[in-house]
Amino acid sequence: MLRGLATLATVALSPLGASAAGAADQGFISVGTGALDGFYYALGKTICETVNRGRAEHGIRCSAEPTLGSAITWSG
Repeated sequence: MLRGLATLATVALSPLGASAAGAADQGFISVGTGALDGFYYALGKTICETVNRGRAEHGIRCSAEPTLGSAITWSG
């Protein structure tokens, strides 16, 4: 299930990657995941691992961070 959600998130983020790939610098996604021992941290990590595997193609770097709640931010 986690792999399916990570793939879905990567497909959803692909338009961001297309615009970042043409830029001189890389984009960055930070995924706020909630507590380290929760489901959302594991999901956020899986999403970021999937995004980071294609980093050379789309120019996006992803980091999953434990937070008080779930959130996604983009800078690029």
